[in-house]
Amino acid sequence: MKRSLLAAWLICPIALLAWHFGPGEKHLARDRAGDDLRAARAAEAAEQWSQAATRYESARNALPAGDPARDGLEVAQARSRINAGQVIEGQEQLQKLLSKLE
Repeated sequence: MKRSLLAAWLICPIALLAWHFGPGEKHLARDRAGDDLRAARAAEAAEQWSQAATRYESARNALPAGDPARDGLEVAQARSRINAGQVIEGQEQLQKLLSKLE
């Protein structure tokens, strides 16, 4: 009984480490993206458009490459860039996204 309990106790940290470096990485990336997204929306509400664009980019880069939420963040970043006065850059970003989605 003691050996099986000891073996189970020693396996727990290994299982937690395996989860942390496996699927846990996706959860951590989503947490980082969520933090950046909240900061971007707060900057957008305060009409600090260049800071919002930077935060949207950070949130987009925190997500894995195949995540569908990246496209929405790219649209929000382009909108913030346009409002910040970077009209050409925002327009080019939207055109690239549109050609990618076609």
